[in-house]
Amino acid sequence: MGDRAPTGLIETSSFDLRPGSASEIRAFLAQSVRLDSMRAAEVALIATELVANAIQHAEAETVDVTVEAKDVSVRISVSHPANGPLGQVTKGFGFRIVESMARAWGTSHEDGILTVWFETRTPGAVSLSPTDLDDDELVGRIDEDPVFVEELIRRYQPLASSIARRYRGKGIQDDDLEQVALMALMKAIHRYDASRGALRSFASVTVSGELKRQLRDRGWSIHVPRGLQERSMAVTRSTQEVTQRLGRVPTISEIAADLGMSREEVAEAMSVVHGYRALSLDSPPIDSASPSGPALIEMLGELDGSLVDAATRTSLDQALQSLPERERLIVYLRFYEDMTQSEIADVIGVSQMQISRLLARSLSELSDHLSQEV
Repeated sequence: MGDRAPTGLIETSSFDLRPGSASEIRAFLAQSVRLDSMRAAEVALIATELVANAIQHAEAETVDVTVEAKDVSVRISVSHPANGPLGQVTKGFGFRIVESMARAWGTSHEDGILTVWFETRTPGAVSLSPTDLDDDELVGRIDEDPVFVEELIRRYQPLASSIARRYRGKGIQDDDLEQVALMALMKAIHRYDASRGALRSFASVTVSGELKRQLRDRGWSIHVPRGLQERSMAVTRSTQEVTQRLGRVPTISEIAADLGMSREEVAEAMSVVHGYRALSLDSPPIDSASPSGPALIEMLGELDGSLVDAATRTSLDQALQSLPERERLIVYLRFYEDMTQSEIADVIGVSQMQISRLLARSLSELSDHLSQEV
């Protein structure tokens, strides 16, 4: 047990020494020191016992409560004027509570001031509250405790979220955009150098850059060359700016003049805008005025069987031209007019037997001709 008050003060506050002081001091500690729930209850109980002891044994009107950072804990001190050191430290003022809950504790009496202090018990379970520190102070202490990084993230999370919302509807889910933005914010916090300017500006540039890189690498549903992707995004930005300036939708020539591109380059960039996200076949067409209109799948054509046989029909037509005129007529009447051999015999003026032989010979020649084509 040490016998001197702590040094290197971090935060001190004075309170009137009266029965209601204990609740005010507990509120001060809860605001000044960040602890887990169990440790917070222990600190509040110990501080209450120390203040109760001061009220009972001291004639002072005020008490000073001090919070000091240590390597593996936080030291909390209660000081007030007193005529002498604290006697019988093993009894009274909740000694058993302090002994069982504190990592270490002690007293000192110097220049008429009695100080009783204790340190939180569990290493790493506490950290000083960073809410009153500015950005540069937090950045300078991020290696001391993760809580300083958490505070910076808490302060700048709305900024990261607002930047992520600018990139909605470009092929990446909103939750994924939010996650990329927060990871970029953490990267900015750890890479920040005060010589580069304000943290807010540096974080904005870093988050925007990471989101653009994510969209470039993963946001397109189809493969588009990187140069064309960048040109497409430039055309989109220019369209918005020129529209605001002119008060109407600009022409391709006006966008080309604004970007220093040719009309063909602007038109090509516009044609890939819909490559960000593939549409479901169950959704209406992009240019449909009614969301309840026919789905894309209903507008797709069906397989035309006649197109599949087009090449075969062309070869067959050439093969028919090689047959004598009478044989061509027989084949036509049999397969195009669906006449029987007897009916064909009456038309041609020969017997049904001759029609059968001529038809068989013609089909054989056609088969040979088609096989040669293949």
